[in-house]
Amino acid sequence: MARLAACSLWLVATLLAPRVLAQDIHFSQFFHTPLASSPGNIGAFDGDYRVHGIFRQQWRAVTQPYRTFGLGGDAANAFGKKGLGVGAWLFNDKAGDSRMNTFHFSLGGSYTLTPGGTEEHAVTLGAQVGLTSISITTDDLRFDAQYNGFYYDPNLATGELSRAAPSCILMCMPVRCIGSAPRTVN
Repeated sequence: MARLAACSLWLVATLLAPRVLAQDIHFSQFFHTPLASSPGNIGAFDGDYRVHGIFRQQWRAVTQPYRTFGLGGDAANAFGKKGLGVGAWLFNDKAGDSRMNTFHFSLGGSYTLTPGGTEEHAVTLGAQVGLTSISITTDDLRFDAQYNGFYYDPNLATGELSRAAPSCILMCMPVRCIGSAPRTVN
C-alpha cells in the first residue's frame, strides 16, 4: 500500500510539474550510452557492474572539429540490496571555432519493483542529479561589427553580448516499465 501511495504521489507531482524545455547531446549509437538516455536504465542489466564509453568526432574538415566523449558506469543490486542501482555519467562536448564547451556530470540511482516477484514485468524508478557547465571562446570568431568598411579590424568591439558561462543543476525522475504480453494457448 505504501508503494502504491508513493507511486501515486510521484505521478501527480509529475503531471503538475511546470513545462520544462531542454536540449542534450545526441549520439547516433545511443544504445551504448544507457545512462544518458534515462536514469531508469541505472542498474537495469544482467550482471553486477557495467562501464561504458563513447567518442564522437564530426566535421573534421572544418577548422575545429566537433568532439564529444561520454563515460559512465553503474552497478546493479548495489550494496547487496536487490533491485537497487547506482551510477555516474559524465560527458564533454566541444564544438567548432567558438570551442563552445558543454561539460556534464551526474550521479543517480534507481530501484526496480517486480510485481508478483517475477522478472517478467518490472517497473524501475530512477533519480538523477547533475551539474552542467557551458562556456564559449570568441577569440577566433569574427563579427560583422568588426568590419570597418574597408577591412576586418580585430580591435573593434564585436557588438555581441558578453555573459558569464552558465552553469545549472539538473534533476530528473523517470519511470521505466518492461514486460511481456500475456500468452494465450489455443
